[in-house]
Amino acid sequence: MSSEEPQKIKVFYQNSATHQTLFVGGAWAGIAPNGLIQLGLFNDLRPMPEMVTHGVVNDEMGPELEKLEKRGVIREVEATLLIPLPIAISILQLVQQTIDKLVELQTAQAEKVGDHVHD
Repeated sequence: MSSEEPQKIKVFYQNSATHQTLFVGGAWAGIAPNGLIQLGLFNDLRPMPEMVTHGVVNDEMGPELEKLEKRGVIREVEATLLIPLPIAISILQLVQQTIDKLVELQTAQAEKVGDHVHD
């Protein structure tokens, strides 16, 4: 092996046993007491009823008679991430590169569709 040959290491990605795919509808960020970046990922949901009363018809559940509901929006926090600053910077760069690539692909696709419209 030549001393000029770069050293390499293969990194394999594998999902953990607790891996989840989460939909993120928004995020909140702040600085945690330990100086890490605190990032909360959330979804906004309509509240489910707290209680519903149904009539009974022929010994079976019948039509809904009344409903006790919360008013407003439930902001369900899916995950809270605590991120050291250097990692946050690298995540920011990764997300920006991915955004740029997606915008480029979407622009090319829109131009392709536009070309077909004029044919």
